Amino acid sequence: MYRLPPRIGIDIPQCANHRDRFAVGICDDCQQNFCSDCLEIYDFKTRDGSATLHLCPECLNKREAHKANSYIIGGILTIILGVIFAAMLLPLGIFILIIGIGEIAYGINKRPAEIAEVYEPEGEAQAPEEMQVRAETEQMEEADLLYNQLLSKYAEHWGLQNGAQILDNEIRAYTWQGDTFEQAVAKVYKRQQNKR
Repeated sequence: MYRLPPRIGIDIPQCANHRDRFAVGICDDCQQNFCSDCLEIYDFKTRDGSATLHLCPECLNKREAHKANSYIIGGILTIILGVIFAAMLLPLGIFILIIGIGEIAYGINKRPAEIAEVYEPEGEAQAPEEMQVRAETEQMEEADLLYNQLLSKYAEHWGLQNGAQILDNEIRAYTWQGDTFEQAVAKVYKRQQNKR
């Protein structure tokens, strides 16, 4: 029987955007917990080696907007410079004006529209295999959390060793009937909730 290792008394943080999902990491900018759907991981090279950056959709959006604003401001300054040069040397001034307009256009184009569009563009469908793996992972994580809650309750009532034995026997009874471990844990948890 497959069983995730128990983690008694550990409070697993929830995603700030999806309260029904477990968090897998913390955003480096806002320091909030997020699930695997929300947290983007970026690996990039630095002068001293490499670095990893974890960003939630909102912080990613802010960084993209800041970068785009930098291009727009740079384009405005280049246009001002182009106007000054156009007064002295027309061809050079026009060339600088064109560069400034290009920078502004590029910055406007790079500005993120909405968080959802930046994070998960329309038309980008997930493969059925990826969706199935994600659903199975979420079920396993939920079963792990429920198992830990049940084990804590059983340990309070019967002691850790006896409580673990009783819980495993109850789960095993469902798995013998053909349920998966995750389904069995959910049924034991639901039965305990109904007893209250």
